[in-house]
Amino acid sequence: MTAHDSATPPLQTRGSVSLEGPQQTVFDRFHDPEYGRVCVNAGAGTGKTMTMIRTVAQAVVAADAAGQDPFDQILLTTFSNDAAHELKTRLKAQLREHDAVAATPLSERVWRNIETNADIGTIDGFLRGLLDEIAVDIGVPASFDIRDSVTESDLIDDVFAAVRADCPSELTRVRNAFSPTDDRLPGYRELIMQIQQKCREYCWTPAKATQILHESLTEMHAGHDRPVDIADVQAILDELVPNPPVLADADDDVLSQLLVHVQETYDNTAAVIDAFGTVLESFERHYDRLTRETGALSHTDVTFLLVRELDGDEHDLKARLSPEIAERWRESLAARYQYVFVDEVQDTSYAQCRVLSPLIRNDSSPTQVLLIGDVKQSIYEWRSAEPEIFGDVIDAAQRADNLRDRDVEPVVVDDYFGIRGLTHVPLTLNFRSHPDIIAAANRLFTHVFSHPSLGGMGDIDIAYEPLDAFRDGDESDQAHVHAMDFSGQTRRDDWVRAETERIASIVATIVDPDGDPPVLLDPYTKSGASTPVPPDPGDVTLLFRSRTRMAEYAQALRERGLRAAVDASDDLFDTSEIKLIIDILEWFANPHSRPSLLRILRSPLVAVSDETLRTVPRFAGSVQALLDDWPPGLPGDDRARIAGLVALRDDLRWSREEAKSDLVHKILRHSGFEAVLLTNPEAIREYGNLWMLTELIDQWEDEELLAYRELVDRLTTLRDMTPRDQPDFTVAPIASEENDDAVVLTTVHASKGREFPVVFLVDLLNRLNFPRTQLNHLVCSRRDGLGIRPQPSDTPFPDGLDIDSPDDDGVWIGTDRSDGPIATATGPIWLSDERDSDGQFRYGNPLNRHLEREVAESWRNLYVAFTRAADHVFFGVCTNRIYNGEHTTWMAPLRDTMRPDTGFTPGTTTVTPTDEQLNDLAGRPGNAHSPFTLGIDDIPLDSHAQVSHDPDPLPDVDEFLTSTPSTDAIDAMPLRPQSLTATAVHDLLSCPRRYQYQHVQDVTPMSPPRDQDISPPADLAPAEWGTIVHDVLEAHVVAGRDLDTELATVQAQYGDEVVDELTHTVIPNFDATETGGRLQHDVADADVLAEETFDLTYKIGEMTVMIRGEIDLIYNYDGEWYIADYKTGGVRADTEYETARYTTQLQAYAWLLTELYDIDIVGAQLIYVHDGGTTCEVPVDPTAFEASLERIPDQLSLTRDNDGRIMLATDPAPDPEVHPNRAELNTTTRCGSCPFGASKGGPCRFG
Repeated sequence: MTAHDSATPPLQTRGSVSLEGPQQTVFDRFHDPEYGRVCVNAGAGTGKTMTMIRTVAQAVVAADAAGQDPFDQILLTTFSNDAAHELKTRLKAQLREHDAVAATPLSERVWRNIETNADIGTIDGFLRGLLDEIAVDIGVPASFDIRDSVTESDLIDDVFAAVRADCPSELTRVRNAFSPTDDRLPGYRELIMQIQQKCREYCWTPAKATQILHESLTEMHAGHDRPVDIADVQAILDELVPNPPVLADADDDVLSQLLVHVQETYDNTAAVIDAFGTVLESFERHYDRLTRETGALSHTDVTFLLVRELDGDEHDLKARLSPEIAERWRESLAARYQYVFVDEVQDTSYAQCRVLSPLIRNDSSPTQVLLIGDVKQSIYEWRSAEPEIFGDVIDAAQRADNLRDRDVEPVVVDDYFGIRGLTHVPLTLNFRSHPDIIAAANRLFTHVFSHPSLGGMGDIDIAYEPLDAFRDGDESDQAHVHAMDFSGQTRRDDWVRAETERIASIVATIVDPDGDPPVLLDPYTKSGASTPVPPDPGDVTLLFRSRTRMAEYAQALRERGLRAAVDASDDLFDTSEIKLIIDILEWFANPHSRPSLLRILRSPLVAVSDETLRTVPRFAGSVQALLDDWPPGLPGDDRARIAGLVALRDDLRWSREEAKSDLVHKILRHSGFEAVLLTNPEAIREYGNLWMLTELIDQWEDEELLAYRELVDRLTTLRDMTPRDQPDFTVAPIASEENDDAVVLTTVHASKGREFPVVFLVDLLNRLNFPRTQLNHLVCSRRDGLGIRPQPSDTPFPDGLDIDSPDDDGVWIGTDRSDGPIATATGPIWLSDERDSDGQFRYGNPLNRHLEREVAESWRNLYVAFTRAADHVFFGVCTNRIYNGEHTTWMAPLRDTMRPDTGFTPGTTTVTPTDEQLNDLAGRPGNAHSPFTLGIDDIPLDSHAQVSHDPDPLPDVDEFLTSTPSTDAIDAMPLRPQSLTATAVHDLLSCPRRYQYQHVQDVTPMSPPRDQDISPPADLAPAEWGTIVHDVLEAHVVAGRDLDTELATVQAQYGDEVVDELTHTVIPNFDATETGGRLQHDVADADVLAEETFDLTYKIGEMTVMIRGEIDLIYNYDGEWYIADYKTGGVRADTEYETARYTTQLQAYAWLLTELYDIDIVGAQLIYVHDGGTTCEVPVDPTAFEASLERIPDQLSLTRDNDGRIMLATDPAPDPEVHPNRAELNTTTRCGSCPFGASKGGPCRFG
């Protein structure tokens, strides 16, 4: 082993900070021949990067002095591109510092090869380079690449086409089990691909995954196979529920029905698992073939292909390299590096470890290894990172150290990297944070990580090692840990409402340059300062678990005159400015593209009047025809704007085949786009996004010749794709640590690896168990296996039998998945996040271990958040107990561990190490902690504090509507919809609250029970069945459409049962109606339109709204026009809420046709195609609908209640004359069908 001894020149430093304590131990042991293999568990802020860089730099100096190329021997991997760039930059700076003072400078090859030959980068980049070496030998094109979303979409289409041909019946079963229209959960395609990629990450074959699914079916039945009798059912309940019923006391008929229900549920689930296994095997086979043929890979594929060649036998994976080539390649890998450095080990996946393992030698010249990370900062399990891996590696190193202590050869080998004789060195000296913040963190996380219902839940054992502060405390008596008391605010909405105002006031106060600063930053934290100074806005950061409420905090800051930079990852192609550029390019390619034209005309770029927008559709979307025959009543300015748009298109007609990025630049210059951006508070980001778009187009054109039509197709595909957690192209970042003008709002995940002088931990009543995993179709992890949601029996659960079930309905497996605060959709045989008073899961299903992993990670997120603070940290507390929130909110342990003996009395107090409350919570002596000063509401606030610069404009409605608000947000921000469907108009007029929840937040309301004889066939979801019916009836009534072809397509995708229902029920019922008879005998083909979409821009008061409607059927009979709308459910009573919605819907359609085409509709019908073709006439009165539109501004007017809270002026309470007793509301009424009523656990007190 290469040793750092007297013959090796030491690394020289000049002026830089020296390594301290444990850092120096890491450095020394790595370069000591008695050790040489170091595992470092580095707490937050303990200088792990500097330790790594110094250790790597010494290896460079040693190798260069020996006449070797250091970068032929060194591998350094990390997790992200930013981290890789920082490591290389700091290494070069360290080597330059060495060169400046060393007697013998480094050789020229060091500086040449660090840029061209150094394996310093991300783990994904390194693995991609390894695959390059063997790609051709395993049948992968040498030109393989990491695919983008567009390529992936096309690839998956091809894979599913092949799977559909392989196993159509199994695919149909899986599709029906995982309906894509069920709530907002992923559909069957996404789930199959997700599990296939997880199998590759876990190194599983499809057969192994199927086996694990069957094992989980047994597990969820408490270890029982298919229940044979009621005794088996009783035994399952005895194991899984805390208060099992005595089933023998029930009637025999009830027990008989229960047994059938339980057995059918088991059988249905087993059948879906079998089908899923068949589909998964077919998918993997065709996916493997097509990805190797095309070279379109994911990062997961790259790692999997390497594992298959290096470790295939271990995982039953069939390698493709010949044994001779494989052996030579393994030998070359083992001899390749003398030094292996792995940064952020806690984020490494199992498959990545298996690929790194062959690089490490355990022979007489062993590889020197440095593994560095922090188990407590492992927050990427959704990317298959496993914190247990690093925990087990640390355990192996500690066992080896124990052998050393007894003078025994440290032969312990870890199970993942295969490293023999590791030594463990923890880094606990924190260089980042003020001593009071360190003391508070130790107090908090000793409790959190030892508590079995918080961070100590599950199998991940985190022995929290208290941090030590490197910094000295200041001499002032100011607090650096601040609690904001929100006692009484026990609902999240109320908390957020109060906290946004409080934080905005605090920030405005502490950054006010003219006031007496209540908060000062230490010169240690504030670059360039020699004495304590007040913070600038850019020194302040608000940290969130999720982005759902960021807009409200940003608005409150802006109202105080503060700039707010929302620093969160977003999809570049989901931004308004990029969408507008794509619309322009699309309209250039297709001038008859009416949707893109209308969006351009509505945009600030053209901004024509509402009257002109209403006129455009009458000219069939042809702006030239409109210009040639300009109506005299329209504004002349609009004509000039539209003429300018046409001139722009004509001017740039010949630029389309030039460099496409140049075309975008010309559009920006010639259209005045840049001037429009200057009026926007997000102008800097939007400029950055446009620059990123042109760079991306340049990159595409460098890779291939790109025709204009191909460019437009690619851009529109990216624009229209469903947003992903990790978009291919993210927005331009504008918030930075150097920006002194703007308060930063960011997520905990985005803040990892960064530090901020002043941190606010916000929205602390945001529950950790939302969104609820128990609503998912599948759960999966490499350690805990796969589990599939039980498939309910066709035999109903027996009435009158009440079992202790986590589902509110007390059933075997629940099916209500409405995404509300009380949604459960679970049962004894599925996981449940319900807790008991001690915080443990109340129900004992073994699959709850999947929830335990999520719980543990959520508390590691809190550790990351708290330890970002360098000088001051603020957080809210509430002395009230939070219902169902004592173990599921970050606030509760902050309150419990920070509470002084005297309570949360305003002012500053010393939190002492002998606090009895903490002793009880943490189960360890209080004197293990250091005292610190806690400020409680200690910032004297000026309620009118404003910063001196001009405030940014408030965010417009786009920011509100495109965000993801949580509950009851309508009380906090006025709603100004920009578009409305016909049914949405009815909801908005009936109850603005309901409109926002249903149409803005897209939560499905409850529906009245359907009669069994009109349930969709083949267990299709109602929405999916409705789409099929509409498509088939369109083919039936429209000339030129082939009904037989449409039915053949349905048969291939859905099976005979669905086609039988269409041909024997739906179509005959439709033909039997008056409308059907007219279409068959008396209406010309040219007089029939089906499934047509119409929209109209309409000015209502100060608002401009787009009214949209998709009309199922329009036809002309005997010179008069009629419309019809198909319904696939049962006939509604006249008094039902849905009936009123249907009436508004048809009246809106009639109004649209009158406004757009001067068509008078004389008849409108609802056709219930299932229920015998029942037809309901709806009175047509377009003027009534127009009058209802004029009521919308009144519905959205705001007022303030007695507490000063903004409220809607309208009262959404149930009509007392119709429903005097709220308890008697049923699902056919407006409030009874609303899923947000208090009677259902929702935020609205009226329902």
